[in-house]
Amino acid sequence: MTTIGLIINPMAGRDIRRLVAAASLQSAPEKMLTARRLLSGMAAVPDTEVVMVNDYEGFGRYALHELGELLPVRLVAAEKEPSNGASTTDWARRLQDEGARVVVSVGGDGTQRNVAQAGLRRPEDVEQLFLSMADPVRPGLSNVGGFFQPIYADDDVALHLTLGDETMGQRPVLAVMAPGLVVPFYVKASATVDLNSPVVWSRPQGGSVALDGERTVVLRPDEPVSLRVERDGPFVLDPQKILAAPTQF
Repeated sequence: MTTIGLIINPMAGRDIRRLVAAASLQSAPEKMLTARRLLSGMAAVPDTEVVMVNDYEGFGRYALHELGELLPVRLVAAEKEPSNGASTTDWARRLQDEGARVVVSVGGDGTQRNVAQAGLRRPEDVEQLFLSMADPVRPGLSNVGGFFQPIYADDDVALHLTLGDETMGQRPVLAVMAPGLVVPFYVKASATVDLNSPVVWSRPQGGSVALDGERTVVLRPDEPVSLRVERDGPFVLDPQKILAAPTQF
């Protein structure tokens, strides 16, 4: 059975900035609707359960009693005090200890940062990186290439990295996957690739190709995939140039 951890931060969307500004508040009923949508999507994965903390606001109990018809929900003990950074991090670790292969969190940027600080990661599943940009400033997988060999939007090359593990003896490349989450990667081989030049790759066991924007293509065993970087993609707006334009008249 696949176990998915779900965290709904009771305090998210209720901070003092929202009370003194014109920002909207995120109510408990809205978060419950979010939980229903999430569980509906998770239910599409066969043989899946959801594990949640028994939070003081009752989101876990709501999922257990009201959404149990969608898929099994299991509760684990947690702090009953209002959620803060430390308790959110603790919740993420508890869910991982309970077998969660992935943790879905509902909250703002602070919630995501606290979950990232729990040290949850599975980058060892990545074998190849084909990067049209490798920026040391931006977090995510492109950050691996950014600290290895930066590639920017105006460069007429891409970067192809083959990854390994610590047993291969290479010095690890530290990359920022998310705020507060720095992960080591071991690069077996690297090469720059000219524009429009394909890189062909396959795996005997099959696998998947994850594209920017979280689109994923599943590959059958030994099914080849061909990737290349082109310049005829959609137009990209540059906010800095747009905002500076009025000053040029």
